[in-house]
Amino acid sequence: MKKLTFFKNFMAIIMLAMSLGLSAQNVLEGTCPGYCNPSGAGALDGATDAFYMLINTETNGDVTFTILGVPNNTTTFFRNNGWADGIITGITVNGDANAGNKYFTRTISSDKKIVTLVKKSDIPADATIVINGILEYKTADTGAESNLWPTVNISFQYGTTCNFVQTPLATPQIISIDEDKRITFNGVEHAGSYMVYVFRDEAIVHSQAVTSGDVINFTPTITYDYIVKLQAITNDINYLNSAYSDGYTWHLIGEGIELGPSKFCNYVIGSGATNYAYLSWETDANGNVVISISGYAGDTQTTFRANGLGSDLSKFTVNGNPASNYFTRTYGGSGSKTYTLTLKSGVSIVPGDKISYTNGTIEWKTSQNSNAYGTYTFTDYVYGTDCSSLPTVTTDPSSISFSPTQGIQTFTVIGTNLTSAITITPPRGLTVNPSTISPDENGEINEVVTVNWTGGTTSGSTIQISGGGLVSNVAVLVNTSGFSAYCNKVIYQQNSTNYPAYMTIDMSSDKTQMVFTIAPYNEGDGTIWNRIVNIVVNGGTANELVASNVLSADKTQIIITFTQPLQDGDEIMFGAPMVWETNANHNIFIDAYQGPYIVGQSCDLEDQGPYVSVSNVLDDIINIYPNPHKDVLNVTPSVYKTEFYTLEGQLLYSVVNIYEIPLSTFNKGMYVLRLTDKVGNIVSKKLVIQ
Repeated sequence: MKKLTFFKNFMAIIMLAMSLGLSAQNVLEGTCPGYCNPSGAGALDGATDAFYMLINTETNGDVTFTILGVPNNTTTFFRNNGWADGIITGITVNGDANAGNKYFTRTISSDKKIVTLVKKSDIPADATIVINGILEYKTADTGAESNLWPTVNISFQYGTTCNFVQTPLATPQIISIDEDKRITFNGVEHAGSYMVYVFRDEAIVHSQAVTSGDVINFTPTITYDYIVKLQAITNDINYLNSAYSDGYTWHLIGEGIELGPSKFCNYVIGSGATNYAYLSWETDANGNVVISISGYAGDTQTTFRANGLGSDLSKFTVNGNPASNYFTRTYGGSGSKTYTLTLKSGVSIVPGDKISYTNGTIEWKTSQNSNAYGTYTFTDYVYGTDCSSLPTVTTDPSSISFSPTQGIQTFTVIGTNLTSAITITPPRGLTVNPSTISPDENGEINEVVTVNWTGGTTSGSTIQISGGGLVSNVAVLVNTSGFSAYCNKVIYQQNSTNYPAYMTIDMSSDKTQMVFTIAPYNEGDGTIWNRIVNIVVNGGTANELVASNVLSADKTQIIITFTQPLQDGDEIMFGAPMVWETNANHNIFIDAYQGPYIVGQSCDLEDQGPYVSVSNVLDDIINIYPNPHKDVLNVTPSVYKTEFYTLEGQLLYSVVNIYEIPLSTFNKGMYVLRLTDKVGNIVSKKLVIQ
């Protein structure tokens, strides 16, 4: 329970709240001013949504409600009309509802600080007025605090008045700032804290909370006569912050600090592979701030569109001041790759000053999305910095392509200014060699990476390069053609990007079995199937060609057996719903049909055999047959080495010059079998053990 500064009839209000089934926190406690820190729907944890309210019955009989922020909050206002029409008509006067606005109508001031109940008919003196409904207000201009709508109960007596006045604190005065930057000042009564502000001309270049004797943590980049001012800060609703103290002239010698690289180099914007882009902020030789956009994973068609970062500079600030005091906007419109803050002549801005872009819309386009946009905040870009000394990695080419006849691809990694090794992480179904590369003594890398198709991936996935001091990952785009669309395809909870998993669809060589395999997206997810309900072939009736729908013992596969062999080119829709589970959620689903899966398209390279079960013969090299006691894998004597891998590429088992291999120690499921003959030829097969 929060304490009131002032309150009236406290116990009566608590009893009223209890009778209405409300938390006491959702009661306005008092009227001069009343205080509320709400909870429940439309409210926030903590006190960031708390407010005060003054209730006054005016001489003309109207009732005014003035909303106030907690101490030091100047962004508390009503939103919309404060109370919606339905709440106003639900106000009660001595228990009688304001139906048809018979007692009051409502108005709101243009500054959104005062809601007025305009009297329409006589109201008994000392009548009890109750407002119980959603109150719309904000305590900040951005974030969750900008859209508050808790249910608040307010009860007061008609005729209530409040002559509440907030008194400004006395102004503190600076006594001295010594050579160690320690500030000494005279305090004032009722102050909760003090803020010091360092000005260069009219611009604030530094601020911090201080007590007398503290060091001002400001390092100048230029020699200048700075002006320091002090302000007393209140934590009591009865007071206002003081005025600034008189300016104290503080001569400082510029220390020529190392600014370092820009903090926004190749910053990734966007929400998915179709609209990802890189944004970089740099100061050029003329003092202009150039914001450039470039393509993600080598996309050459990425540009700004429409207004770019805005039709004006209203979302930009310099040291907290309007950026329009320092810059003009230079922008070539849709199709431009740069948005420039062009420096005005004669303005006072120096390296080390801070430029921010707050809750502004960025509009851009890519080769796959012509209408990309989002709301972003870039805080404290350091003026004077660029990306020239930042660790960078590029690849040649920036994208690679696989087909059933091309299962090996390469790209060259070129790195500069790297501070440590980089890590190359492929999507599931691909392997890379090497997977880590260390730079030389100059921080440089120039090395070829080989990518192998193992279990396969979907077109549009990316190989991620991280580490080495990179600000953001570098992506190599993976394209595929001629493969199934369901090679380690990432699936998500319906209408979201939550609870991802990998799904692969395989078809037996005789086209009588369809195998859905699921795998965890993150290690330890514990991902398993629950069910796939419906299978539709070529637009027919659901499940009319399904003989059985079996969930494997370990629940990582669903095996569909058909009543007859399917044909290449047949289209299969599935799901409605498709349900899987993880450790975090046991009911992840997609309601709609998925697909189509095209029969005849697989995740195999052309030199690989079809997917089979242990009851089938793969080819002349591999023979599998049931033994009366155990299942055995037989290979011809031409095979020198036999290796079993998981679909993720983990080696499980390896033997040399062994031609009869027991399978009883292997769990049921799918594996990659890698065979090397005596002259070094290699062939890989997928094997399902049932």
